[in-house]
Amino acid sequence: MKKRRTIIAFLLIAALCLGVGYAGLARDLSITGKAKSTPHNLDVYFSAASIKEATVLGSEAEDTARKGTIETTSGVGTPGDITISLTASGMSKAGDKLTATYTITSDNEYDVTVAVPVITQAQGSAFKITTTWGTAAKTLTSDAPSVTFEVTVELLTPSADAINEDFTITFNASAGTQTASTT
Repeated sequence: MKKRRTIIAFLLIAALCLGVGYAGLARDLSITGKAKSTPHNLDVYFSAASIKEATVLGSEAEDTARKGTIETTSGVGTPGDITISLTASGMSKAGDKLTATYTITSDNEYDVTVAVPVITQAQGSAFKITTTWGTAAKTLTSDAPSVTFEVTVELLTPSADAINEDFTITFNASAGTQTASTT
């Protein structure tokens, strides 16, 4: 019995020494680092913009000053043109409206998703701003690189005084994922 205890004690001490010895001789290898990307110019821009129609005082507006104007930062159709200013003018009666047509284009080699536009205007505005965009994001691909939509500005509340209000329509464009080709 004593001999058996001695053998068990020896084996336990030997196992403990092996564990400590292995830990003393073992090494962990690690790789640390950082991943960084450089900014990529997302080539999404307004490639076309035009006044489609204006209804003023219940009939089609004739002169341009009453219809409205479209101004851009660098000329419609220029890559990088991401800001367009629409001025709707000559409205005086409830229901008078101006509709403009816009096209957003992507010159990327990968898919670009353009989110549903967010319309920002003053609370209690005298104007109603709507788009024909719909309720879903649009994906621009190399096969279908453009999307065309309309923006309508309609006078809801006429006033004896001139009404000047600002509004913003914001489109968020983001690049889709692209898998690397292995050729």
